[in-house]
Amino acid sequence: MKSLLIGVLGLTIVGALWAKEPQQPTIAVNGSATLTATPDRMAWQVQVSVEGDEAPSVLKSQNDAASAAVLELLEEYAIDPDTVQSSGPLFRRSWNKGQPAGYTCYNNIHFVLSQFELYPELIEALIVIPDVVISNTSFFYSRHEEVVKEAHLKALEDARAKATRMLAVYDLELGPVLRITEGGSPIAFHDASVRQSVASFAEGSQIREGLLKITGTVSVQFAIAGDEEPSVPLEAVPACAGQPE
Repeated sequence: MKSLLIGVLGLTIVGALWAKEPQQPTIAVNGSATLTATPDRMAWQVQVSVEGDEAPSVLKSQNDAASAAVLELLEEYAIDPDTVQSSGPLFRRSWNKGQPAGYTCYNNIHFVLSQFELYPELIEALIVIPDVVISNTSFFYSRHEEVVKEAHLKALEDARAKATRMLAVYDLELGPVLRITEGGSPIAFHDASVRQSVASFAEGSQIREGLLKITGTVSVQFAIAGDEEPSVPLEAVPACAGQPE
């Protein structure tokens, strides 16, 4: 009985000492950085669409002819063939007042233009091909991933500078990094851009690629340097104890 009592007492003392063992104070902050890039590529989506009450095979033949004309034109303008994609003929049933009214045969063609000066001539050449509609154009930067990497590095620098400033208020120093979490995938936003219609193009309007803004974000947890307890309660330090700013 005595030995059991001593054993229980010993476990109680060890548990109390363990509970009182000081935890490593930390600070967690978010860092961000935004960089800009001038778009150097334009993605195009062209749709060849043929509608009628003829047999699907007839509509497909008409679509094939118009699609071949588009692909031939892209070849003439030396569009990079690796960027050209074609969905092939697809069919959709047409309806009129709830009754079948033939079919629509369409083909979506995507490609990338790197020479913006060809835009005026290319758009005029495309729209004269029967059954062709230019569905969409959008700008992007071909070296996007490199800008993303640079944005993340600058975001890490921002996080360190932010944590250092916050700890300096309480005369504390920054310790080693304990954890880094990358933010969501950076998205490029247009700062300014102009969409062109055929009418405005004919009036002499010019396209404007604008700027892309690419933002990188990170969350970083640092140890707070020193073995002694901080001079202020840890919860009083902004963004401490693993709480993001």
